[in-house]
Order: sequence, then structure tokens, then C-alpha cells
Amino acid sequence: MNSLATPFELQTLNTPDIDIRSHRRILHARISLGVLFFVVLISPWMHSWSIEAQLKAVVLPIALLGVLHGGADPWVARALLSDWKPVHRILLTYGAYIGLMTLVLISWSVLPVATLIGFMLVSLWHFGRQDLDTFGLPNWPLTTLVYGSLPILGPMLGFTEQTALLFGWLVMQPNHSMLAWLHELNPLLLTLWLVGFGMLVLRLAGEGRYRAMRELLITIPLIFAAMLVLPPLIAFAAYFCVLHSLGHLLEMSESRQGPWRHWTHRQWLLRLWPATGGAVALGLIGWWILAPAATPEMLFQEHLARVLFWGLAALTVPHILLHGLWHQRRTD
Repeated sequence: MNSLATPFELQTLNTPDIDIRSHRRILHARISLGVLFFVVLISPWMHSWSIEAQLKAVVLPIALLGVLHGGADPWVARALLSDWKPVHRILLTYGAYIGLMTLVLISWSVLPVATLIGFMLVSLWHFGRQDLDTFGLPNWPLTTLVYGSLPILGPMLGFTEQTALLFGWLVMQPNHSMLAWLHELNPLLLTLWLVGFGMLVLRLAGEGRYRAMRELLITIPLIFAAMLVLPPLIAFAAYFCVLHSLGHLLEMSESRQGPWRHWTHRQWLLRLWPATGGAVALGLIGWWILAPAATPEMLFQEHLARVLFWGLAALTVPHILLHGLWHQRRTD
């Protein structure tokens, strides 16, 4: 096997321990780990950053690079509804997308704590199911849970007070109540995570899949370390923009049937930005709508955090459902 595939050699059709990913996806995996390793090295420099400073640093990368991978959603809907008349397809696609986004935004106002928990669980499952392919890890439910929880559990454990402050802003509750909740929950979650990770290692060893076990032992601890030592919003942005968003676009371009498999680089750029720009525009509209409700006690950063993460949650739900429908259609 080409040396470029080492140490990411996991699975093939004939032997389940050899990787069949493309060189581009293997390179992306290497670069992602390299970026995370680099930011871990410089993390002491960022430990003094307040949550407000982090927000200012990450809002633009998340809004552009992170949201970018959802820019192909109109094209996924177009492929999914290829038999429909264009006007009907457009009305259904944008009507359903905006309708689901509206429901999520309403839920933030009506049931904020339940919405936050639901958003984290949906994100956990989505990260796990999507990003395991980046590293060729076994696509098992337990692997999904162990891997997908990294960008959520890491900040909760490493920077509990800052994470509690952010959660408090999102659910419109005092951060001390969130902090007490995290102090009680974190030991249990960490114990469950360690047990799950250990079970994965034992299963791989029991099946003789030593290359896959090595991949697991390299990848997951490094990502977990980055999520633990980086300030929470920096950790999330690094994961979301570098690993998740770019990995999703590579997976689309190489693994799924659809017109995007034949797009040139120029076509990708031209076709991703309209929907991405639309999402950013909706965020600006949300800022304008929520601004009059701000009180003297509401910090600028608190307002920005709600617009950013309420918006991400609103985009995540239709995004996941749309790609789930596409995958289901391709496997039927």
C-alpha cells in the first residue's frame, strides 16, 4: 500500500483492516490532526482569553467556513426531488427548510434547556456519523457516541466555568445554575466515555484489527486533548471548521452519487456561496430582530452567542434531515 495511507489504513472490501479512502481524504485527516496538534501546543497562550474574546475570534470563521458545508444543501434537495417541477421543488425545499428553522428558533424561546440538550445530542450523533469516515474508524453506534461527544464533552470538562457561562446565555438562565449542573454531570459523563472508549479498544483487539486499534488510539486521544486544553469556543471552531466542514465536502465529492461528483473546483466555489451567504444574511436579520429586546444587563457577547448558536441549531436540523433522506434514497 502507498505510504501515504499510513497510519490511516483500516478497511477494504476484502480485509476489514485496510483503508480505501482517497489520498485527498487521508491528507485531510492528516492536516486536521496536524492543525489540532499545533493549537494544542499554543493553547497556553489562549488560556487567558475570556469567552467574550473567543466569540469575537470565532464568529466569522464559523459563519463562513463552518456553515460552508451546508451550502450544498439546495443541490442535495435538487437531486432528491429531480422528478419534481422546478417551481414546486424550490417551494418545497425552501419552505420546509425555513419552516424547520423557524420551529427550532421558537423552541429556543419556549423550551430553551430542552432545546440545548437536544441540539447537543443531535450534534453528537451528526459529528460521529459524519466524521468517522475522515479517519476510517469503524462505523459502529458506540464509535459514533465516543467520537461524536468529543467536541461537546471536552469543553465541558476542560473549561467548565466558561462553558456554563455560554450555556447560561443560550438558555437565558444564570450561569451559576448551569455550573452546578455541569459539576454534577461531568464525572458521570467522563466515566461513561472512558468505559465506551475502553470497550472499543477491547473489541478491536479481540477481532485482531490492530491497525484500526492504532488509528483509534492515535486519533481520539489527540482530538480529546485538543478539546480539553483549548478554550471552549476555540476548540469548537477548530473542530467544526477544519475537521467537520471540510470533511463533509470531501465525502460528498467522492462518496455520494450526485451531480456534485463531477463539479470542478470553480463550480464548487460558485455553488456553495449563495446558500452560505443566505445563512449569514439570516443571521444578520436575526441580530436585527433580537437587538430591540436587549436590556442594559445583556452583554453584546451574550446577544452574539445566541444569534450564532441558535442559528447553528436552526440550520443543523434541516441539514441533517435532508442528508438523511438522500442517504436513504441511495440505499433503497
